[in-house]
Amino acid sequence: MWIQLDEDVLERTHKILQRHGELAAAQRIRNYLGTAAANRKLHDQYRAAAQSRLSADDEVDQDAVVSLGDDPGAYVMCWLWVAEADLAGRTPVRAPGQLPISIADVH
Repeated sequence: MWIQLDEDVLERTHKILQRHGELAAAQRIRNYLGTAAANRKLHDQYRAAAQSRLSADDEVDQDAVVSLGDDPGAYVMCWLWVAEADLAGRTPVRAPGQLPISIADVH
């Protein structure tokens, strides 16, 4: 499971940690926010480059995770469509015609 926290949530978490005396943890969040702000333009460039390499069925979210590599480059999280026909000899777990369950359907 991947949970991505936006900058607003991280700012609020930073303030809560400070109020409760968790200064080391608060500083790590502050450092992360500073790095994220400094890299925002670069990350946007990597997202755009990734989108240009994908097909029309695939997409890169505007806030997709970008992981800079040790060498010049980065990994960019994206949505890559895989059709059931591409499962290479595997039988889908769900029955034919059964709609997949989305997290949005869980109340």
